[in-house]
Amino acid sequence: NGLVEDPMAEYRERPLLNVWTEQEKEIFKEKYLLHPKNFGSTASYLERKSVADCVQFYYLSKKTINYK
Repeated sequence: NGLVEDPMAEYRERPLLNVWTEQEKEIFKEKYLLHPKNFGSTASYLERKSVADCVQFYYLSKKTINYK
């Protein structure tokens, strides 16, 4: 039924599950510049990342990475 016994433990472990490597970040940036906000296309170049991962990475990094 999806019951989570310790939600704080789940929350603390989540960032460790899908860490972005420097190479993945570079590929994301290159492909994003070719296809802005087309996260499906961008995710297709990243083997271990989903569209949702790309969207989340974009919105968490757009203040620190210049995507223009």
